This record gives sequence, C-alpha cells and structure tokens, in this order.
Amino acid sequence: MGNRPYYDTENHCWAVDMEYGHEEGCIEYVMSEFVKGGLYFPFKYGAEEEKGRHSHTFDGLIQDVMRNPQEFSIEGYEEYYSDQELEFLTKIKNKLIEVEKDMTIIKYKWFRAEVQYDEEHRVYRGRVIDIPDDWTFEGATMEAVQEAFRDCIENS
Repeated sequence: MGNRPYYDTENHCWAVDMEYGHEEGCIEYVMSEFVKGGLYFPFKYGAEEEKGRHSHTFDGLIQDVMRNPQEFSIEGYEEYYSDQELEFLTKIKNKLIEVEKDMTIIKYKWFRAEVQYDEEHRVYRGRVIDIPDDWTFEGATMEAVQEAFRDCIENS
C-alpha cells in the first residue's frame, strides 16, 4: 500500500516509501508515484519533430522552454493545458526570445560561444560558454582563437 509522502530534511527533497521501493524528488514526482499516476505536459521542438516530447512536472516543462524557446511549441497539444498555463508559457517563451534576440549562440567545432554586437563601439563581444573536457586552449595561439571566432561570426 505504501506510506504517506514526507519531506526528507537530510536530502532536502520529498520522499515516499512504496511497496516496490523508495522514491524521492520534487513533490510533483513523489505524488505521482504515490497515486500511481501523474501530470503529463506534451510539447515539441520545431514543427518538423514527428514524435512529441513530454514532461511530468510544470517546473520541468519551464526548463524545456528555457532550453530552446525559439523551437518550443505546444501547438496541437493545447487541450492538455489550462488557459492560465497557456498564457504563462507564452509569456515565458516570448520574454526569453526578446531577451535573446540580440545574442547569437554559435557552435564551432570544439566550443560554444555567446557573441553580441556592440553597436556603440562597433565590435563583437563574446565569451566561450561551453568547452568539452577533451579540448583545451593549450597550444592554441590567441590568433587561432580569434580566427575561430571570426569564422563563427561570418558563418552565423
């Protein structure tokens, strides 16, 4: 039958002991295990995506919007959402797109960078935001890194 869910102060999460084992996580997840059912929020990234995706928590769904707001879509899945959820998701998506409109995310062989054009000074400003563990700048000259950035900007 299981026990009543509880907040585990040691692990800082919700937990429940079920007949099949111990489950822990956010309250939405734990409660879905407790009642053996749960929430379902379908979405997709881009119109071409054949098979949709889904989240079991609204918090997880918001994280999915943040991963790729331009491509995130619930078109065709509106029946799964309340009017309040639809409005909130639309506002989040639009605000993220607005904030990111001047920022270009660039992928170039080994790293990902954020680059913005500074109109006042007429220069590009950027920073590397993701470098795989197996690649470092060791042995790369500053000129080589600058050339990589130039290639990124020209090819974006």
